[in-house]
Amino acid sequence: MPEQYKAFIIIAFVSMVMTRLVQPVLIGIVTADQVKRWRNVWLGISAAAFLLPNFWLFIFVAIIFLQYYAKKVETDPVTLYLLLVCTIPPLGMAISGFGIVNYFFTINYVRLLSLMILLPALINLTHDRDTLRPLATLPDKLLLTFLLLTVALQLRDTTTTDTLRQAFYAFIDVFLPYFVISRSLRTPQQFKFAIAALLFSASISASIGVVEYLKHWLLYASLSSLWHISATGSYLNRGNALRAYASYGGPIVFGYGMAIATGLYFYLSTLIIKTTERRKGILILIAGLMVSISRGPWVGALGMLLTFILTGPQAAQRTGRLLILGILALLLLPVIPGGEKLVNLLPFIGHTDVDTIDYRQRLFHNGFIVIQQNPLFGSVNALKTPEMLSMVQGQGIIDLVNSYLEIAIFYGLVGLSLFGGFFMAILIRINRSRQYFSDTPELAMLGRSLLATLIGVLVIIATVSTVGVIPTLYWILAGIGMAYTLLPGRSYNKLPNRQELSPLTID
Repeated sequence: MPEQYKAFIIIAFVSMVMTRLVQPVLIGIVTADQVKRWRNVWLGISAAAFLLPNFWLFIFVAIIFLQYYAKKVETDPVTLYLLLVCTIPPLGMAISGFGIVNYFFTINYVRLLSLMILLPALINLTHDRDTLRPLATLPDKLLLTFLLLTVALQLRDTTTTDTLRQAFYAFIDVFLPYFVISRSLRTPQQFKFAIAALLFSASISASIGVVEYLKHWLLYASLSSLWHISATGSYLNRGNALRAYASYGGPIVFGYGMAIATGLYFYLSTLIIKTTERRKGILILIAGLMVSISRGPWVGALGMLLTFILTGPQAAQRTGRLLILGILALLLLPVIPGGEKLVNLLPFIGHTDVDTIDYRQRLFHNGFIVIQQNPLFGSVNALKTPEMLSMVQGQGIIDLVNSYLEIAIFYGLVGLSLFGGFFMAILIRINRSRQYFSDTPELAMLGRSLLATLIGVLVIIATVSTVGVIPTLYWILAGIGMAYTLLPGRSYNKLPNRQELSPLTID
């Protein structure tokens, strides 16, 4: 039996089992039937990917499936998009230019979702008088300026045709997720459904990652060979253990996705009545985070937890408690069977793969020298400088494992300021809205969760480049955060005061 068929059988089985496990967790947020329908949509796209031998045939079938089944099962476009965005690795191929141009653009799974789900939603939003215009807020202006700058700077080293192609990518990859999500989520109920769908999908991915780790088998690796597409992901080990990544295309991307899901779960857990179900949900996500064996996401997840605690009641007491637990864990782990291996994986403490940390430090030092040469708008030839050429790895590439550095090198401090200013503006607005909802615990908790998650993401992207779905997920999160900041100006009935909310027993 071909490997992709074996992989799909396991993926289908895991999705069935996880649906049964996650259903009780989500009861009270969505119905059991809705969870099953989400599973069917998730499984349908997965089946098309693994059972169709050709990429273009998959694209054709996926379009029909999305249009005539998925959109009827889940009518809310944001919920459907968040359910499916990380279901399949973002593999892609160029659409032929038929002699007119070299190629029109590269289509991948994530872009297909943008065109099939988000673009029609954008058209509907333009006909809605209640939709806030694209430049109505400071974050909107900063983002649009950043996109215009990055596209304009493409002209330094490419053709007008390619610049138009990059503008199209900026539209479908960045503007569509951010704008559609920020304008579509208008009620607390919509936030709950959308986040629940994202976490449902993340839970399945987490369990698949655990299977990969235990079986030492990357279940999605066969797709690239099936479709004859080069993939960035490969079998990577750390401390004699396979670094799992499920459908995310790489272990650090997988860990990043699991960290985001964990941060958002801080909010969703407040809606789960039973303590056992609440704990079950977080354990599934943490398991996925751990088997990625990616230290950047681990640090980011810790940053999320600290931010969440610091923005809640009794912050000093709970932070101290967390610090004591952390010290005790470091003291006890070395004497527990297998604990020493885990300690050796920890950043700045362990001794496993310390060269990756050294590489990042040298990259930052050399990158800072390169930035000083063209500080305002960067340089397209930055990677050809002696400082960058000295960073070439064994694979013959320069791995820019710092998103901020990458932006500054190619688009200068102006580009970096616009990028950082966009997220800072959203963080400030989220914090203000969180304080506005101080008398509505459920919405205040949503604000705390979004604030913590976004801060954690900004920490993680300092350890990884803008590859795969990494930018897709932070534009999505920015859109959710922006939608939350618009809630105080919308008219809806406030939720009842629920003092019993206590996510993860932290509050």
